[in-house]
Amino acid sequence: MANDAWYTNGKLLVEQQSLDLTAATSKLILVTTGYTFSQSHDFVADLGATELTVVGYVRKTNGTDFNLALSSDETATPDTLRYTVDQAVTWSALAAGETIGALSLISDTGNDATSPLIAHFGQSAGIPTNGGDITAPFDVVNGNLTIEVPVAA
Repeated sequence: MANDAWYTNGKLLVEQQSLDLTAATSKLILVTTGYTFSQSHDFVADLGATELTVVGYVRKTNGTDFNLALSSDETATPDTLRYTVDQAVTWSALAAGETIGALSLISDTGNDATSPLIAHFGQSAGIPTNGGDITAPFDVVNGNLTIEVPVAA
């Protein structure tokens, strides 16, 4: 995916290991092309009204809809924690009417005002919904979604 980036607060929470991204509270959400990425956005509420709303859309949940696995690379300098989604993630039968501009990884607290944004995976071109399935275009060979976090010594 093009234009991938951390949200500043999300990266800090992961680096400090304040969040367990492998927990069921980790979710993937789709946002429209109306969203303008800013690393300073902290919470899902900062996305405004840009999360998809078409019929058929639901947030995808770790452990149910995808698996976010943790591994470590002690050969890297500095040591690196690697979170990887190792399967395609599909949203089925999304009704027509919106254009997907990005996917975001969040930690869902049950309240968008306190649910941290972790990472942003933007599209170089929007993907219109048309009643069909949308599959996140991740790298299936190397692990679909990979987030690497240096571990402080």
